Amino acid sequence: VTAKVLGKPGEGNVRLQSASAGLTFRLSEKRDTVDVDIAADVEPGVHLVRLCNDSGASELRPFIVGILP
Repeated sequence: VTAKVLGKPGEGNVRLQSASAGLTFRLSEKRDTVDVDIAADVEPGVHLVRLCNDSGASELRPFIVGILP
């Protein structure tokens, strides 16, 4: 799944973090989209994600996993 990044993620080492196992995030080179790998065993629903860089971390944001194929 590809998701749009809203706002500016900042410079340096930028990563996305979630406490939900089975979600893997890869920020694009332009830093305007993120590719999300969702494991088959991830529960549908809201998963909280935050963006982190060398200056700190964002507030938690919802990432919704649905049941559509």
